[in-house]
Amino acid sequence: LIMHQTVTYDFRYYSNDWKVNLPVLLVSRGKKSLLAAADCIVPVKEKCTPSLPPQIYSQEVYNVCRQYLATVRSMKTRPFDIKEEMAHKVEQDFVRMRQIDSAICQDDLHRWLNLVRFVELSYGSNCCTERGWSIVQSLESERMDRNRNK
Repeated sequence: LIMHQTVTYDFRYYSNDWKVNLPVLLVSRGKKSLLAAADCIVPVKEKCTPSLPPQIYSQEVYNVCRQYLATVRSMKTRPFDIKEEMAHKVEQDFVRMRQIDSAICQDDLHRWLNLVRFVELSYGSNCCTERGWSIVQSLESERMDRNRNK
């Protein structure tokens, strides 16, 4: 379901795959086999004292995240533009990053473009800017560092 976005239903005499559009946000405290199917893994860096429970796992935090993702997702139909000069910068950065890390692939670029869209829409912009691209690259750098250091 997570990877292929399909659900198979067995009608007794035949089965059929149904396409679904089900966003999945998986939060886990440990290494789970489901994480292998994830597009993006972000290790949580908890900043709390040992005597206090971590707030990152509260229902309130989950609800805020869900609301944000639903809002941004609802804006998906809004026009979004990447001007030629920004497209060239994105392409150069992608090539440079692939030279540094051969594991980076077109799926990463696709995720980054989606993230820059979400970031820009969050700021009320409908086009890719240096600021938005820089934010995404900073977030991605932090995520990659966390994955290396977990």
